[in-house]
Amino acid sequence: MECESCGKKIENNQFYLVLIEGAKLNVCKECSSLGKILQRPIFSTDTKNKKPISSSTLSEPEYELVEDFGKKISQARQKLGISLAVLAERLAQKESYLERIEKEKTIPPLSLVKKLEYELGVKLLSSNSLEVSTTSPSASNDLTLGDILEVDKKKKK
Repeated sequence: MECESCGKKIENNQFYLVLIEGAKLNVCKECSSLGKILQRPIFSTDTKNKKPISSSTLSEPEYELVEDFGKKISQARQKLGISLAVLAERLAQKESYLERIEKEKTIPPLSLVKKLEYELGVKLLSSNSLEVSTTSPSASNDLTLGDILEVDKKKKK
């Protein structure tokens, strides 16, 4: 993963989620001082006890972007006849950040993906990604048909 501010490669998910001028960015330790830290690195800096934070404490569920998502964003934007600067203003994001997303150098957070889908009228999330509630009645992490039906019922509401 790369720092969304300076472009430096970030090893072992040691990135900080930082609010910089209204934009949430994944940045390196050095760039974390540029704004308000919203989330510290997923792994501790102690190399002896690298324990991941449990998935229930992460702010966003995992998701899967479609292949060539950057190209789809760029084509949809051009089809609507809006510049990258206008899209950046509409989404309250930096133009350079959206440019890195279009070039697929950066993977956008789920909240931004949903905003892009809405603004551009394009589908960016693959159909095989399911959002499953964390309060599943089954004790195991296995997905059952009942879980899938619950997800479908919630989507229809």
